[in-house]
Amino acid sequence: MCKRSGESVDHLFLHCSVAMELWSLVFGMQWVMPRTVLDLFGAWLGKMGQHGSILVWKMVPHCLVWCLWREWNAWHFDDSEQTISGLKLLFFQTLLEWVAGSGAFAIQSILELIDLCTF
Repeated sequence: MCKRSGESVDHLFLHCSVAMELWSLVFGMQWVMPRTVLDLFGAWLGKMGQHGSILVWKMVPHCLVWCLWREWNAWHFDDSEQTISGLKLLFFQTLLEWVAGSGAFAIQSILELIDLCTF
């Protein structure tokens, strides 16, 4: 997606500039990414698993990876790509749908989701 490096899983989901921008959105700051996707998922439920909205917090990495995968496929196979703003909106819309679909929270808007999580 960033068109700067190889297409390894770790680059695509963690180290690509597009991925880094989305991860920075989640953390609200620049964050040093783990070396591998497996390391990310291993660490996610460690210290980060103490977040107040644990169910939503567990969905975040899966949702972000899913959005990146969809974007990579659109770019690779359909020769289309979204802006970074479009990807951020896609992430929040997808996460909202997943959270609403879980039935655990009665939220209906992206603003309510952000208030719930306070990323």
